[in-house]
Amino acid sequence: MKKRALSLFLALVLVFSLLPVNVLATEDDQPAEIKSDDYSMEGTTSLGKLMTHTIESADASESGFTSSVTDIAVTGTHATVELSTDRASELVVAVYPEEGTQMLGSGHTAVAAGDEAAEVNIEIDQMPEYFVLGAYLLDAETREPLSEQYISRYYTQEFQDFLATDTSD
Repeated sequence: MKKRALSLFLALVLVFSLLPVNVLATEDDQPAEIKSDDYSMEGTTSLGKLMTHTIESADASESGFTSSVTDIAVTGTHATVELSTDRASELVVAVYPEEGTQMLGSGHTAVAAGDEAAEVNIEIDQMPEYFVLGAYLLDAETREPLSEQYISRYYTQEFQDFLATDTSD
């Protein structure tokens, strides 16, 4: 008799453990939320810092803006920007030193609704060897921000040193 009771008990545990969690939920149809804004990240190596920046950028992307800048590439003082916008905008690109203390130069251009790329000439005396790029979209009429600022650390010394490493490093 004990073996039957134990077998029945184990069978019930197995069945309930296989049920999806929402089957056991209450009837109020409210999805469960886990929300935690109490975290901090710190990278101690160049890879750790890069990953930390990537995660922080992903968290910042939940801002509610409908337009965005998704990539920047620079050749000399000419920037090619990939973007997404649903209205007429002005694209602004700025160059900062690696410390990000003050803007060294900038450029802007008009962007039409639906454009996916734009070219911007950056007005700067001399492009530094290493720098940080920032770009964002503004409403063409009101100059209100339409996107979060996109920051590219691709041209920093730390990132370029990382790209220069190989598998033996």
